[in-house]
Amino acid sequence: NLENQFAQKRSALDIEKTQFEDEKAQMTQGTGYGDVIPLSLGGEHLVDVKRGTLCQCEGSLLGVMFSGRWDTQLDRDRNGYVLLDFDSKLLMPLIRYLRARHANVDPPVES
Repeated sequence: NLENQFAQKRSALDIEKTQFEDEKAQMTQGTGYGDVIPLSLGGEHLVDVKRGTLCQCEGSLLGVMFSGRWDTQLDRDRNGYVLLDFDSKLLMPLIRYLRARHANVDPPVES
């Protein structure tokens, strides 16, 4: 009977939707734009950055990495800082720019 088949498929879809919503809630639990992310830049420079600062450019590598979805899979140093294996001289200007952009102020000019 088509009605029974439809009801079964609808029930299975409802279960999948509930499981998806539960998984989504678990992934974002404890993640907010005000969260402070401790970063180790190349293992030589430690800096704390707000999640909102890193995620302000949707779809960017930093935005995806620090969305909260991948927090448990990010590389970390022995102190628990997220390790970005790039020279801090490359990353600090970017972080300063993102902080200024997030605060709606003119980004600092690098000399």
